[in-house]
Amino acid sequence: MGLYCERGQDGVPPSMEQAEAWYRRAAAQGHARSRARLDVLVARRDAAVAAEKAEGEAAATAAAAAAAATAAATIAAAAEARAREDTREEVGLRVREETRGETGGLHSYTLRLNVSASVG
Repeated sequence: MGLYCERGQDGVPPSMEQAEAWYRRAAAQGHARSRARLDVLVARRDAAVAAEKAEGEAAATAAAAAAAATAAATIAAAAEARAREDTREEVGLRVREETRGETGGLHSYTLRLNVSASVG
């Protein structure tokens, strides 16, 4: 019965779980071939489980690497944006200091915007 379940016959799909159960019953009664088939079946299952585990670990490692790369890019972009903002603030402060003595407030505002826009 174990072999029948393992291979699937007469339109019945294979079922490794049922095959293992039948092989265990027969092996418990001393059937040597069933014990050998059971050992093969269990070894294949263990190998498949190990392969799935390795594949899952590889996928998790790849996902972690991708997430780290994304995080690094986000941090770099934020640092770059902050650096640009700091530069704009510094230029704006310099322009305000340089134009403080002028009486034309509109002139100093326009100058500050033009300088800030050219930095970014």
